[in-house]
Amino acid sequence: MICPYCRNEVNDGVKFCPSCGGDLTNVPQAEQPVQQPVQQPVQPQMAQAAPVAAQQKNGKAVAAFVCGIIGALCCTYLGIPAIVCGILGILDAKNGKADKKNVWMAYAGLILGIIAIILMIVNIATMASGTNSTYNDIMDAINNG
Repeated sequence: MICPYCRNEVNDGVKFCPSCGGDLTNVPQAEQPVQQPVQQPVQPQMAQAAPVAAQQKNGKAVAAFVCGIIGALCCTYLGIPAIVCGILGILDAKNGKADKKNVWMAYAGLILGIIAIILMIVNIATMASGTNSTYNDIMDAINNG
């Protein structure tokens, strides 16, 4: 027979339901419907792929590239951060802390940073030696009014 309270199957002649404890003494046998067990449809289980750890973007490589370009074009001190960020970007990519597909930016930023430092040194040496005619023309114009 079926318990009218919890709908679990119980043995005939039992006074209390073993699942919910409901009183079965006053339940007439005629009201007990014969119920066929319902078989639940089986859902096919799809294999789940292992979660892929999202790698961080290599921001140091991008910073090295940008600083290297600006430093090389303007002959400024931005070659120093380009070199530092380039080295850190390469190390992050090699250690798996950052995406490896943009590591070329770190190498390019490192090379451009070195070029920017060399151009900055050449520019300073040229200005200090007085052989830069543009620099001398500007200074003469300022001094002579």
